[in-house]
Amino acid sequence: MRRARLLLLFVLLCLCVDVSGQEFVFTEKPLTAVLARAKEENKPVFAMLYASWCPHCHKMKADVLPDQNVQKALSPYLVFGFDSETPDGRQLLKEYKLNSFPTFAFISPQGELLYASLAFGT
Repeated sequence: MRRARLLLLFVLLCLCVDVSGQEFVFTEKPLTAVLARAKEENKPVFAMLYASWCPHCHKMKADVLPDQNVQKALSPYLVFGFDSETPDGRQLLKEYKLNSFPTFAFISPQGELLYASLAFGT
């Protein structure tokens, strides 16, 4: 059931489009700080791993994530972005064996990868 809900959330992310054109700005913190906050608030983490050179990442940040419906769907999660070109982003990629962009990861407050959706479009 949990996987079905996560998959549904991802489908919503892919289908929702915001016409404002304003790019979504992530709160970026070290993974250890994110997980500490997740434990404190007892909330799972929704993380987008992206790269500056990835056009699909920019599209998700500009057209999908700012959408009010997507924001509402993400409200039960702590939402963070991780730039794959930073030490924290590389740590996340290595720790969870992820290698495509963008990647959407749902992570438990204990740091367990619950689900990862790899790559948006080709």
